[in-house]
Amino acid sequence: MSEISLKSGVRDFRLMSKGVVDAILQLSEYHRFSKAIFEWVGFSKIYLEYEYIPRNAGSSGWSFWKLFKYGIEGLISFSTMPLRLAFILGFGASFGAFIYMIILIFDTLIYGNAVRGYPSLMCVIIFFSGIILIVLGIIGEYIARIYEQVKNRPNYILKDRNEFKN
Repeated sequence: MSEISLKSGVRDFRLMSKGVVDAILQLSEYHRFSKAIFEWVGFSKIYLEYEYIPRNAGSSGWSFWKLFKYGIEGLISFSTMPLRLAFILGFGASFGAFIYMIILIFDTLIYGNAVRGYPSLMCVIIFFSGIILIVLGIIGEYIARIYEQVKNRPNYILKDRNEFKN
């Protein structure tokens, strides 16, 4: 759901060069989803495989709800897809309601079936609810652009400043 691709199974333990640390410290974000930030800065990475050994004593400090909130943080920090989803759902609902309205009209005109109030009322309600979701999706796109701008991330990060000096 994000432009950042997170590799599955990567743990939070990292050895970073000074350049990587400086690049991460350039980000002035308050809510930091570290897994995606490490990918976003774009430096080359080496993954070391190891055998997972279960914990012998104690228990993890990560409960289900903490992990769930962390996942939501990652979804919100590096993706605008939930805002786009409102537009897509609204378009789908309005389109489906419009098609159903056409079916009801043809059913009445061709077959003479009298349309009761409930189906036509539901079509109108779903159609306008879809329109509202479309408008919310459009507003959400503007908010997403403002959100990205307010993060004040740098446009690019130089891997090594000395490479470009003459």
